[in-house]
Amino acid sequence: MKRMLVGAFALVVIATPIAVAHAQGGRDPAAAQALFDKGVELQKAGDWTGACAKFDASMKLDPSVGTQINLARCADHDGLIARAWAEFKRAKVLNQETAGAQRKKEIDAYLDQEIAKLETRLPHVTVKLSPQPEGARVERDGALIPVSGLGQTVPIDPGSHTFSASATGYKTATKTVEIAEGATLEVVLELVADPTAPPTPDAPPSTPKKPANPPVASGPDWMIVAGGVLSGVGALTLAASAVTGGIAYSDRGTIDELLDEGVCTSAGETITCQSSAARDQTQEAADRGEPLALASTITLFTGAAIAATGLTLVIVGSTRGSSSEPKVDARVLPLWVPGGGGVGIGGAF
Repeated sequence: MKRMLVGAFALVVIATPIAVAHAQGGRDPAAAQALFDKGVELQKAGDWTGACAKFDASMKLDPSVGTQINLARCADHDGLIARAWAEFKRAKVLNQETAGAQRKKEIDAYLDQEIAKLETRLPHVTVKLSPQPEGARVERDGALIPVSGLGQTVPIDPGSHTFSASATGYKTATKTVEIAEGATLEVVLELVADPTAPPTPDAPPSTPKKPANPPVASGPDWMIVAGGVLSGVGALTLAASAVTGGIAYSDRGTIDELLDEGVCTSAGETITCQSSAARDQTQEAADRGEPLALASTITLFTGAAIAATGLTLVIVGSTRGSSSEPKVDARVLPLWVPGGGGVGIGGAF
């Protein structure tokens, strides 16, 4: 073996697990002790491979400072200096739970001595990547190196190591280096564009937004057609209202004329005439005018509503498909004038 612990304390350390104050859930201290004892036996016999396997199994069942120290010595024996250094560092953490202040102090002193010895032999490496495309993967001996670890000087075991870097659109860069104990090495992996690599797929085209007003199909819009028909019906209804209103107005004029000439007199709603002919004429005008006036009023508002609806459909239909959102606000407004009335349509179109 490359190194041996010397002194009575060192022998006690490697031959004793040194229990720490761990919770016992899921652990098996008895089996761990048996494996540890077998590892010490194999180690004394020179079977480092068998001994280190026992120490590793014991550590998994019940971690202890003594077992951790023996795992560090196993790594050092195999020439894995960086691993041995890390194992001794872990032992220092475990030693914080060792029972007994004096015992803890002695073990810490021993660990500091071993760590210091290893640090004089410890190789270091710095890995750099140029360029650093997005999604690049860098590995050391098949293990991933995080992007955050690039450019950072870290301990490494002496010997041969292979570094590689790959990225989409680039040729894989590979370097194998040999690093000796105590050496410091910088490894730069340079990615070169691969002309044979398939082009990086472009981002999928964005889905076009649906227009606020889809294009109007060829041919007249149904709203325009319906609006035209309703407008025509409304116009005819208004015409009928005008005719019936005119007749009713004429009959009212006949009665007013008889009253003005003094042929008939009015007392409230009662009309009295001097002659039977005037009386018949007045009665005929009244009987015909009243229902015609009512019919005129009804058809006036009905026709106005139909015409307004039709006109609104025509306006909305004609603005559909325009680039900007149309604002349509149509209102029917009654109009009263002496002797009659009508409707108007107002609003924003």
